[in-house]
Amino acid sequence: MAPRMPVSMAPALSGLMQPQLLSLYANGFEISATGADLIVTFVHNGKSFATLNLSFTTAKALGSGLSQLVADLEDRSKTKVLSAEEVVKALENK
Repeated sequence: MAPRMPVSMAPALSGLMQPQLLSLYANGFEISATGADLIVTFVHNGKSFATLNLSFTTAKALGSGLSQLVADLEDRSKTKVLSAEEVVKALENK
């Protein structure tokens, strides 16, 4: 079952669920901030390819939602999802 989305976010996102919606895949990211926004630069195989600007409020909600989704997966699978830092450390300890 998909995680429940706060009711207040559902109407705003319903307009985004269109077939022409841009689809991206990233295996890395960089985060920076200005006085007004948070900036996520998506990276694929070491190359930056897209930038997403978010308000701090939206960024906090997104971070919370992503964290909860991963925590739910870990609980259901009884397996810990490794962070990028943990993967790098494990690879260094061959």
